[in-house]
Amino acid sequence: MVRLNSNSSNDSTSAASSWDRLVAEVARAPEIAPSQLEPGQLAGEYRIVSNLGRGTFGAVYRAVQPVIGKEVAVKVLNARFTQSADVVQRFAEEARAVNRIRHPNIVDVFAFGELPNGQKYYVMELLAGRTLALHLAERGALPVHEALDILRAIASALEAAHAQRILHRDLKPSNVFLVSDKQPAEGVKLLDFGVAKSLEGDSGLTTEVGVLIGTPAYMSPEQCTGGSVDQRSDIYALGVTAYELLTGSRPFPGPLSHQYLAQHLFEIAKSPSSLRPELPPSVDAALAVLLHKQPEQRPASAVLAIEMLERALAPGAAVAPAPRRGLRWLALPLLAAVLAMVMVWRFRAAPAAPQAKPVGVAVAVTPAPERPTIAEPTGPERIAPAVSSTPLRARSAAPKLAPAASVSSELSFEAKGSPRAASTGSATPRSDLEY
Repeated sequence: MVRLNSNSSNDSTSAASSWDRLVAEVARAPEIAPSQLEPGQLAGEYRIVSNLGRGTFGAVYRAVQPVIGKEVAVKVLNARFTQSADVVQRFAEEARAVNRIRHPNIVDVFAFGELPNGQKYYVMELLAGRTLALHLAERGALPVHEALDILRAIASALEAAHAQRILHRDLKPSNVFLVSDKQPAEGVKLLDFGVAKSLEGDSGLTTEVGVLIGTPAYMSPEQCTGGSVDQRSDIYALGVTAYELLTGSRPFPGPLSHQYLAQHLFEIAKSPSSLRPELPPSVDAALAVLLHKQPEQRPASAVLAIEMLERALAPGAAVAPAPRRGLRWLALPLLAAVLAMVMVWRFRAAPAAPQAKPVGVAVAVTPAPERPTIAEPTGPERIAPAVSSTPLRARSAAPKLAPAASVSSELSFEAKGSPRAASTGSATPRSDLEY
């Protein structure tokens, strides 16, 4: 997850956001040795069995209810944050958000409490299996039917969260858990609502505009700019996840955070069918809609997004044109403009065709009171078009010219006797321009 503040002089006097304070609390919190809960220790009514994992904000333990034997997972907040109101409030908000949604494809949280030393914890269902990220690392691109089963379950979980006006904001394969020995309808679980956002605005936790929340490889363009987000931001992340399930790779390579942000904003992903030829071109168009740079061009809900993808993957699916996204649509006009500039420059830079020098020969023509009519000859005496370099001889009925000097060979006559300058030495039109 990345949280980056956009620097602006206009915001220099504004109050720090809750995330700013949270990050500051993390930096200032004293380094306390991890308060490892020992086997047999109680967290409320649950007895700790073993440690399952540890992160920056806390640890997860396997525990059991000693009376009925129900196994659970207990997430305990790190002791160094027990005095941070912001961290504690976000920890509680994660549990509250999950409990509000209550969906079979979202991990269930059913208890919240405090240890004797002040550490907060919540109790959730214990899952046996592995994350979707580990599954992809081992398998690569998934079979189409398996990918669709997983995506349907994720979309169903997102739809339930959005119905409660809750955005996940950090959807990615490592936050999706595949439960062993269960079908996807029940065995796919969406995890980690730690950066979830309530659109109701009643949680008391706000994210300042310009603060980036999420994982760079899966963030929507509007998340990358720190702008306002709605459910279509989660749908973009769903599109990135679908792309990865079907091709075995992410749509944008990164690998650095700032590179991911630029790629989400300005670059176009390779067509999935170019990475996996057995995918129909209709899938390219469907994923292009899910990954559209403009939120209003994406499907309005996660279920609609998956239904569109299912139609694209159906046998004989019609190929819909992929929408123009990002800045790619500017390429053709820019190329045309550059070519036009090159053509103008080449024509201006081309040397002028050599002009014929004046001969300086005076030609005297005997005036005639009226133009005689020349009979149209037939047969071998037919006059050829005026393309010869020598004057034509008129028939006896035509008036004769009385030249004062020999006539230049650059003077010719039309078939009906009108003089015309021959085009000698004219340059051949240029045809060496390259496009």
